[in-house]
Amino acid sequence: MTENSKTAEQISFELISHAGNSKSCSMEAMTACDNGDYELTDLKMKEAGDELREAHQIQTDLLRDFARGEKLEVDVLLVHAQDHLTGAILTYDFAKKLISLTRKIQFLEEKMSQIDQNVA
Repeated sequence: MTENSKTAEQISFELISHAGNSKSCSMEAMTACDNGDYELTDLKMKEAGDELREAHQIQTDLLRDFARGEKLEVDVLLVHAQDHLTGAILTYDFAKKLISLTRKIQFLEEKMSQIDQNVA
């Protein structure tokens, strides 16, 4: 079954759902990392990546179908869904970087605390 056998509305809502889930998981991962919960951080980033792959697959299927000459009515809802996907991709990429930096900062803060305890 091609993506084109679904309605544009169905495809749009699937994209919005997966992209929204990915973005939410990315945000939850950053919060978990701020709280020092690295296990939850990793879990949420995995979930975010899984959701993002699902959304990206829908987009890839649309492009493949288009390349095969299949037509899909593009409306403002599908454009909105693509915007959600773009936002989710950016959030995921930024989350990876911010989580890396947060872990480094937390590690350095811990080392500084140990040094302070040894000096005192």
